[in-house]
Amino acid sequence: MWKSLCFCLVLVNSVQGASKSEILILPQPRETEARSGTFRFDRGEVTILLSASADSSLWFAARQLQTEIETAIKTQVAIAASGNADRAIMLGIPERDDRIKAALQKANLSCDADLGMEGYVLQVSPEHILVAANEGAGVFYGVQSLKQILRGQRGKPAIPCLRIRDWPMLSIRGIQDDISRGPIPTKEFFKEEIRRFAELKLNTLVYYNENMIRTEKHGVFTPPAALTLEEVRELIAYARQHHLELLGVFQSFGHFEKILEYPQYERFGEQGSLLSPAFPESYQLLSEIYAELAPLFPSKHFVALCDEVWALGKGASRMMVEEKGLVKVYADHIDWVQRELAKYGKRAWIAADVVLAHPEILAALNKDIILLPWNYSPRQSFVDMIAPLREHGFEVVVLPGVSCSRRFFPDHLASVTNIRNFVRDGIAHNALGVLNTTWDDGGANFYSSNWYGIAFGADQSWHSENFATAGFDHRFAETFYGDSSGAVAEAIRSVSSLSRFPEMQNLEYSIFWQRLVPEYGEKSQIRTDDWAEIKSIAENAGQSLQRSSATRYSGDLDYVRFAADQVIFMADARRTLLSSAEQYRLACLSQPNREVVKRTLDAARSGISDLKVRWDQLADRYQQLWLRENQPYWLNNIQRKFKAIADDFADAETRLQQAAADLEAGHFLPPPARVRLDIRELSEDFFQSWLLCGSFPNPKKELGLSSHEPGGCVGFDTDYLTASGGERGVQPRADEMVTRPDGSTVAWKVHTSTTAEVDLQNLFDQNSRTVAYAFASIESQKEQTVTAGFGSNDGIKIFLNGDQVFETHSLRFVQVDGDTVRLNLKKGTNRLLLKIDQGRGLWGFVFRFLETPVRNHSFKYTVLDN
Repeated sequence: MWKSLCFCLVLVNSVQGASKSEILILPQPRETEARSGTFRFDRGEVTILLSASADSSLWFAARQLQTEIETAIKTQVAIAASGNADRAIMLGIPERDDRIKAALQKANLSCDADLGMEGYVLQVSPEHILVAANEGAGVFYGVQSLKQILRGQRGKPAIPCLRIRDWPMLSIRGIQDDISRGPIPTKEFFKEEIRRFAELKLNTLVYYNENMIRTEKHGVFTPPAALTLEEVRELIAYARQHHLELLGVFQSFGHFEKILEYPQYERFGEQGSLLSPAFPESYQLLSEIYAELAPLFPSKHFVALCDEVWALGKGASRMMVEEKGLVKVYADHIDWVQRELAKYGKRAWIAADVVLAHPEILAALNKDIILLPWNYSPRQSFVDMIAPLREHGFEVVVLPGVSCSRRFFPDHLASVTNIRNFVRDGIAHNALGVLNTTWDDGGANFYSSNWYGIAFGADQSWHSENFATAGFDHRFAETFYGDSSGAVAEAIRSVSSLSRFPEMQNLEYSIFWQRLVPEYGEKSQIRTDDWAEIKSIAENAGQSLQRSSATRYSGDLDYVRFAADQVIFMADARRTLLSSAEQYRLACLSQPNREVVKRTLDAARSGISDLKVRWDQLADRYQQLWLRENQPYWLNNIQRKFKAIADDFADAETRLQQAAADLEAGHFLPPPARVRLDIRELSEDFFQSWLLCGSFPNPKKELGLSSHEPGGCVGFDTDYLTASGGERGVQPRADEMVTRPDGSTVAWKVHTSTTAEVDLQNLFDQNSRTVAYAFASIESQKEQTVTAGFGSNDGIKIFLNGDQVFETHSLRFVQVDGDTVRLNLKKGTNRLLLKIDQGRGLWGFVFRFLETPVRNHSFKYTVLDN
């Protein structure tokens, strides 16, 4: 269900019979009173009036307002420290400005304790405008509201009279930008972000950092695009000027892979992702990094995270964990981090995923840390993630998210529910605040697509009692983009709504990068279900944008348009490739009728050529959009993905041209697989994305048994996953390492098949007398029983939530639905593990649910309601 929360403030302009006009403010003010009359800027000189003792913060707010007035209604205004209050816009703090105090008393208003340090009073009367607060931050936020009112008049030299008393619900209203997964903003874009965050009255800013700040002592692990300490100082000052506190960040336990890949640091790691607590040098490294980063940031908070430490105890720290226990090892590490940061007057922010998975850790942790429960799914309640932390006496900041990770466009429908409910439950349990997150996993998504979710998070952080949902889109479009048509929000909703189609894989980039042209000599299958409807929705989104009347930040709309065009291309590519494959097949069957062969061959080649041209155009547009936001760093990684698919189209086109030339020379056409057009339609819904791990040895037992009799193979009956919970308990993560009997390691890797069959033969370094594992998670909204159809080459074991539910061990070929099994799904997340063995020859499997639709985000599947 679409759950955007909003409230529209409607005021009536009642002077001289003027028509009704809406005054829209984001975030939604808490107390508003409409009054009759207007303040007019065209009836004499207007001055922005400050006290002689006004500090730099008030002068900055005044200059912002001056610029807005001169831009929005083309009227010149001066800023002065003295003058007549009539026809003036008075900004100030009553405790420091007698003129502001007198104006408040005359208006029967006050800046009381309820306003806090960030609340404000805004009054517009026919005689003057008053913005008053207890501190400069409040004046600044009052100015942001006044700026939005001015913008809403669309150039008219008058604004309606009103009174607003407004203050935030949460003291920490944060936003995070991930700068460690690929995109690194330009200096200009960093500052644009800050200005826009400030307009939304956000006050806390986090730039997620694994290796993107270059310290003096440890600069070797940073790429050329990393921020220097001086650049960070500049951002801190710029953010502070806009009343945003920029927090220091350094991942301090897990997610260390970008550092450990350097030879100078690899000895400090476990399984390539964890900073090992087994080495004193690990703590020396952290200490030296903290010594440079912690004093750099004025904030008393420092984000250390320490999340997703899946490798703990699986490498150098194994003996430590076995001796002390995971609880003690983890708690000791967090305690050291807090004590080290406390030397610089900081409190560590620690991700709460580990302590929620192992609640016994809570009793061992220092209460000085602030815990961060995080989750980005559209759950109806997050109480179970917050209440245990508060009950143990910890302060909490909740972390919802804009659903943009790995996606070519955010799933804002999911984001709205996630943010709304997480903030609501955080407030109910006295959380310090919220840090709304944007993640760049995959490194390809654009920040300018995220503003809807960012603005919604800001709205909820300030005034979360907004339970109505109907008006947020209008308020957002008007205040943020100056769009009164409704087209912007309509387009954003339309593209986001595509996530409901299983074919769209939750808008994940993997669907866009999918290699639809099979390799030489191979075949592929393409689903076409719902793609006509998907394309229609994307086209409607593009048409909506053409109706937009946006006057601000309109460049964001290019990113929405690009996402829609990506979808349109994906739909057309599937149709065109199937058509070209069919035309080529017809050409083969029509030999030796040269006229028919030539016509169908030209049609096949024309379709491929058109796709290549359009793909290259998308690649060029992507680069242009990237460079608007980001430095060139990381762009090459994305361009390689574009090039790989462009090369597929080009190679298929070249092979078709060669086939046509050979035909002219009197030869016959090669089979479709040799021109990379052995493509058929896939009409059923198979599990094509898995987390795979292998291969592992599967030698024959020396017991006189056939290798495919029960007990006849060692590997089929050997649990190779004991170090990570065993076949019955494993919960693998991408890139998590598993050690084979010979001491070598293999990683769990995400794989998406281009056909219904997952072909294992060419995926692993060993593919004879071996076994491999395939893992998927299945989310179910209720307890239910489903029927799975599958086939394997050769034997297979199936585990669901730790229980073995099927086993067969025989030499055979893959047969779709050759076997079936009833799976009892529990409510929530279900763990599905397949173990497939290989004797010789072909090796693979197919798997699907019969009569139960699913959609997936990589190897994570969700059962859809019928």
